[in-house]
Order: sequence, then C-alpha cells, then structure tokens
Amino acid sequence: MEILFTIAYVFLIWIIYFYFKWLKFSLWVALFYCAVYAAAILLDVIVLGQVTPYSSQAAADGIVLQLQPKWSGYIKEVHVKSNTSIKKGAPIL
Repeated sequence: MEILFTIAYVFLIWIIYFYFKWLKFSLWVALFYCAVYAAAILLDVIVLGQVTPYSSQAAADGIVLQLQPKWSGYIKEVHVKSNTSIKKGAPIL
C-alpha cells in the first residue's frame, strides 16, 4: 500500500510543479513535501499497527475437500470422525 501511496504522491507533485507549472519548485518546498510524506507514512504504519488483527497463535479449523462420488445415492453412514487422519482408499461415506 505504501508503494501505491508513494507513486500517487510523487505523481501529484510532478503534475503540480513540473507539468502544469502552477507553483515554483524550490529546496524548501521539496523538504516540506518530504516531511509531509514521512509523517503520512509513519501515521499509516502506526494506524495499521493498531487496527490490524494480530495473533501469535493460529489454528485452522480444517481442510475442506470437494468430493465427487462415482455413483449417485443417499448417504447412510459417515465413516470419518472429526480431527482424524485417513489413508488413501479408506471409506469416507
């Protein structure tokens, strides 16, 4: 996100000062815009650090696999229990 913000910021400055030449560019203007840019990026990093969810422990609920039966019909029994491993070729349903 910071890359997109940087590109947009530099493009906007280029448009105002060099393409249309609406304002005169000087060293003080450059230093001012560098300070504004640094403050904006710092604020972005601080705000994202406060509102972005973070966890030191993560748990996955499980892997969902799409199964396609060879024959049509109704399910009478489920052979697999929760949180158990199965081997290739073992009956599932």
